[in-house]
Amino acid sequence: MRSALTFSPCKSCGENSAVDYSLRPELGAVQRLELRLSPAMIQSMEILQLTSLDLQEKIEAELEENPVLEIAEPEPETPVEDDVAPGEGPPVAAAPEVPEAAGEGEYSKLEDLSASSQFAWDDEEYVGRRVRAGDDDPKLGAMQNVEGRPMTLGEHLEGQLAFVSDDARTVALAREVIGNLDDNGYLIGSLDEIGQSLKDWTPPPSAEELEEALSLVQSLDPPGVGARDLRECLLLQLARERRTPAPELRLAREIIMHYLDELGRNRVPQIVKEVRRTVPELGAIDVDDVKNAHKIIASLDPKPGRTFGGARPKYIRPDVVIEKIDGRYEVHLENGYFPRLALKTEYRALMSGRKSDVETRKFLRRKFQDAEFLLKALSMRDNTLQRIAGEIAALQEGFFEEGVEHLRPLRLQDVAERLGMHLSTVSRAISGKYLQCPRGVFEMKFFFPGGASRQDGTSESRNSVMARLKELIAKEDRSRPLSDEDLAEELKKQGIAISRRTVTKYREAEGIAASRERKAY
Repeated sequence: MRSALTFSPCKSCGENSAVDYSLRPELGAVQRLELRLSPAMIQSMEILQLTSLDLQEKIEAELEENPVLEIAEPEPETPVEDDVAPGEGPPVAAAPEVPEAAGEGEYSKLEDLSASSQFAWDDEEYVGRRVRAGDDDPKLGAMQNVEGRPMTLGEHLEGQLAFVSDDARTVALAREVIGNLDDNGYLIGSLDEIGQSLKDWTPPPSAEELEEALSLVQSLDPPGVGARDLRECLLLQLARERRTPAPELRLAREIIMHYLDELGRNRVPQIVKEVRRTVPELGAIDVDDVKNAHKIIASLDPKPGRTFGGARPKYIRPDVVIEKIDGRYEVHLENGYFPRLALKTEYRALMSGRKSDVETRKFLRRKFQDAEFLLKALSMRDNTLQRIAGEIAALQEGFFEEGVEHLRPLRLQDVAERLGMHLSTVSRAISGKYLQCPRGVFEMKFFFPGGASRQDGTSESRNSVMARLKELIAKEDRSRPLSDEDLAEELKKQGIAISRRTVTKYREAEGIAASRERKAY
């Protein structure tokens, strides 16, 4: 190692002398404070964020993997007898007490290290035949009780091929095309890509053969299947329309081909002007003609394949229930879906006994530790959800009694401060969870709306403002719809101070069209 020399004046003689600042290895102690996450803390946060369905899967998986866990036996109900003296009945195990802020310390440690994280189609079911009268075969009976599998779009299409073509090669190519349709019935990729994937065929399919196969698929039911884009999908359906007069179909076809975007933006006068100029054989069409064509187009299905198979409906299971009992709103958790867990005490003797080898004792010690972590995490989750739901019950009583217009503005931060929790703990606890109350089932985040200020200094919830906006739009003159500026002024007349920009944000969030697109011609 090369020494680094520098010169400094000598205190005794005033002359410069060399000082050696070469690097030398030294031992030293450095004091440092670190916050580390234990496996129990990480597991607690993961379980807190699980929905009831996910938690059920988690518990079932733990029961399979951890031999020291078991399902607790339900406590037998003891009949009440008048002749039993106090204290003579069977002993009752006391429920474990959970401190009011159980686990909040662990949650807070984790939150200090990380930032906070923040209706289905009724598919037709094809079920098996009913069991014949008198047939008591238990295996067959079990099979009949199994939910039928919905027919997929591919199965529906392939079942029609034998009736529409005798050409085996064309049918085989049509099956390849069907295999490249998405759930909505649209062609994925291009015919060239399908041809490339079939280049090992003898001979490889030509472009003309692939087009013929695609045309065959497009002739099948449902109409519009096999389209490459929305325009082609609508045109395929329009081509099968037989009840509509030809001039009206011609105008609808012209709009689909050239003015679909303008129709979506409600630019009816512009469409009238352009069609008159470019397709004079349609005659002097007017606004009513375009509106009638719009009705024809709106009757077509932009996703013809979505009624087959696909995703199952999403079933909602409430995690928390709030109900009114004796004039008060009470909270309880919907934990009846989950098995109650307990530790197998017989394994403790193996863990501490000398008859077990070292590896067995280590294994059991680790499994008992994992099981205790899980039980503590479940208790902390229940306690946290119970306390948050209790605040919702107390703060949103107006909604439970009167409806959405009385839903008060509430922030996650408000509840976090009232409970002494970290903001992210509240956010994780309500994530993806549902609450059942007398007014229905709602996502828990529904009860934490933003809001707007009123002129009297109070606040109005976002949901309440949206309800007022929808009412104003429903009552507007469609020939002169209210602009966002007009809506803001109307709300100010009702005592709600809100800007035009906020009105625009609320309107777009609810999928309500702008005034130009709401105008009726």
